[in-house]
Amino acid sequence: IMSDLNHTCLTRSEDWWSYELCLGSGVRQFHADSLADAKGKIRTIVKEEFDLGRANPSLYTSEAALRAQVRPPSSSLVARASRGARLALEFVNGTVCDVQPDKRRSSTVEISCGPRDSLVDITEVETCHYKIQMTSTSLCSHSDFTKVQKPSRRVACAREPPAASP
Repeated sequence: IMSDLNHTCLTRSEDWWSYELCLGSGVRQFHADSLADAKGKIRTIVKEEFDLGRANPSLYTSEAALRAQVRPPSSSLVARASRGARLALEFVNGTVCDVQPDKRRSSTVEISCGPRDSLVDITEVETCHYKIQMTSTSLCSHSDFTKVQKPSRRVACAREPPAASP
């Protein structure tokens, strides 16, 4: 699984903040401004940046450790609409939390099969802990992540005969 995802880096911009997830290294939140230099060339300058967690290197060397992170579909509406199981990865030891200095920023990244590689949603679910939902086309080729199709059966319908008059 990880050989397909290891070098994946995705970004998403939401209002003030942008996010970058590189599965083999970590997650960052940043604000960047685009400025023109004296020659008119546009340059992007990162003004503010937070590390939202680092990847656990053991997951990238052990397929068994990675498979232990596979979660079955839940009964939530979002999960039912998605395509099967998801891979849940923890990213830890990010930048020290401003609000709780004894805590470091961290993220849970949930990856599921999807029509494109994309960061679908990023939410701060508790102070300095983020939940990131990602889709990847790479997972769609793995049987653990494809949606199980329930067999259908044909139903024949017929009109009821008219009721007899008394």
